[in-house]
Amino acid sequence: MSARILPVDESNATEELKDVYEKIKSGFGGVPNVFKTIGHKPKALSAFFALTGVLFSDNSITPKIRELAVLMTSMVNQCHYCIFHHTAMG
Repeated sequence: MSARILPVDESNATEELKDVYEKIKSGFGGVPNVFKTIGHKPKALSAFFALTGVLFSDNSITPKIRELAVLMTSMVNQCHYCIFHHTAMG
């Protein structure tokens, strides 16, 4: 299935979006497609990335347990995209 909203590739990003992508790269090593899709609205992406940092980094759950929880939720929801990406992370 193809995406309904195409991700904004780094080569087509505005300067504002490139700045946000650089912050994301520093945290993830790259820019996941889910972030590139939100990239149509750089301010929203910046806020979403900040929220992600708070939810996934500033807590007592270990990264491995967190990814296992995300993976199980993805399996229950039958989200094949999420299962694929979070299997590698867990």
